Amino acid sequence: MVWEDGRLRHHGRVDMTRSGLEGFGRSLRRTDEVVVEATGNAMAVVRVLSPYVGRVIVANPMQEGDRPCQD
Repeated sequence: MVWEDGRLRHHGRVDMTRSGLEGFGRSLRRTDEVVVEATGNAMAVVRVLSPYVGRVIVANPMQEGDRPCQD
């Protein structure tokens, strides 16, 4: 999912290979923020995407609860 210009839209799947993640990273802006689900490979994803965006956040959906999205 992508939050852009105040709207949520479906982005589609990202190939979870290094080259797939780098391609996704190149489509982002330095001001973008990415949220990655806390899984076994989350830190590898963070390392690949970090050079392309302003911030990468690792979130555990089991700990996040029902919080409203904030701008």
